[in-house]
Amino acid sequence: KLKNVDGHYIMDTYNKVPLYSLLSVCDFHVTAYSSVCYEAEAFSVPTAIFSEIGRKIYSREIEKRRFTYCESGKRLVEAISCFKAEKNKDKYIESNNALVLSALQIVNEQNSLNLCLS
Repeated sequence: KLKNVDGHYIMDTYNKVPLYSLLSVCDFHVTAYSSVCYEAEAFSVPTAIFSEIGRKIYSREIEKRRFTYCESGKRLVEAISCFKAEKNKDKYIESNNALVLSALQIVNEQNSLNLCLS
C-alpha cells in the first residue's frame, strides 16, 4: 500500500512483496530494530534506526556510521533528506525456481552429476 506524502510515496504494507524486490527499488530503510538493515546495506540502501532497543543492538554499526540512529522525528527527516543513494543493483539476482530446476536437470543429464537444490 502506497501513501502519497508531499509528492513522495511511502510503502507501509509490504508483506506480500519479496524483500529483495522491495529493497532493489527502495531509497531509504527505516526500522526500530529489524536485521533487514543488513540486507538493505547490501543493496546500498541506508538505514535509520529509531528505537532505543535498535540503538543498543546496533551500537557498533551506528558508531561506525553503517546505520544512523534517529532519536526524534526531526532527526529522521534530516537523515532521509541528507543521504545520497548510489544503488548497486548488480548484487540482486532474482531467480525463477522452475528455470533453475530445469537448468540443473540439464547439467545432471549431461555431466552425470548428482546435484540438489535447497
